Amino acid sequence: MSSWFNKPDPKAQMRENNKNIRRANRELESDRRTLERREKELENEIKKLAKQGQKDACAVLAKQLVQLRHQKTKSVAMSSKLTGIGAQNNHLQSMNKMAEVMGTTVNTMKTMEKQMPTERLAKNMREFQMAQERLGITDDVRFLHTFRLLRTLQPNYNDDHFHFR
Repeated sequence: MSSWFNKPDPKAQMRENNKNIRRANRELESDRRTLERREKELENEIKKLAKQGQKDACAVLAKQLVQLRHQKTKSVAMSSKLTGIGAQNNHLQSMNKMAEVMGTTVNTMKTMEKQMPTERLAKNMREFQMAQERLGITDDVRFLHTFRLLRTLQPNYNDDHFHFR
């Protein structure tokens, strides 16, 4: 009963929507196959009546054939609309996921800013750059300093992958 009051899980809701769209497409495809069978029957019947010279009956069946083909065209159009709706659902789901990830990233950035304010980081980088220019230090040392600076920001950062001379 508590599930009535809770917001539905977006993934579960997406799966349910996709399932319903696939079911509707299968039903439309089945209906289209039935229409194609009926179309062939009508064509054969029209040919048979034309050989017998029954023009009035042929005209009635030809009108039915035109209506049937129109119905088949509508079925194809509806199927393509359903496919488009499914694609829109997938797009919305991915946009929702990206929004969640961006929210997590913002929280991570806020945490990093609390640990080391941007003014202090900018000051450290300026001082480092000035000292580097005075000494003419290469890019390798600049990378090492940046790596150590990141390690001070994240004390549990694992540096097993980096080996320095």
